[in-house]
Amino acid sequence: MKERVRLHKVQRGEDWITIEAYKNIQNLLLEYKNRDAVVLLDCLTNLVTNNMIIDREVDWDNITQDILRDIENEIKNEVDNLICFIKDSSLDMVVVSNEVGMGLVPPYALGRYFRDIAGRMNQLVAKESHEAYLIVSGLELKLK
Repeated sequence: MKERVRLHKVQRGEDWITIEAYKNIQNLLLEYKNRDAVVLLDCLTNLVTNNMIIDREVDWDNITQDILRDIENEIKNEVDNLICFIKDSSLDMVVVSNEVGMGLVPPYALGRYFRDIAGRMNQLVAKESHEAYLIVSGLELKLK
């Protein structure tokens, strides 16, 4: 995995600002706010995963819908804050994500909740984006 990351960074070049974080991303971008630069968020599904798991002790098999809704709202707020920050800056942002809804339904609760929340965050980002692409087998399909 370390080699894959290294190769991705080499391939991108040094002109990209790469963010690999899951909370308060806009704070990490403050120093770049008024620059004409490209930011790469790598990746939205990691943001969702980390916000669901880190610093939480949740019994995902017995979670209440109220707690699940609160967790999703926290994640949505994180994504909304990032979108607002980008709209209010001169930065361009590329968001990498994974399409997790095209496969089998996970047989365990956490997997199903993750798939649903990640799908809704993908929809939110795609809706607010100027362009959206699906990459399959190295081929680009422009969605928007």
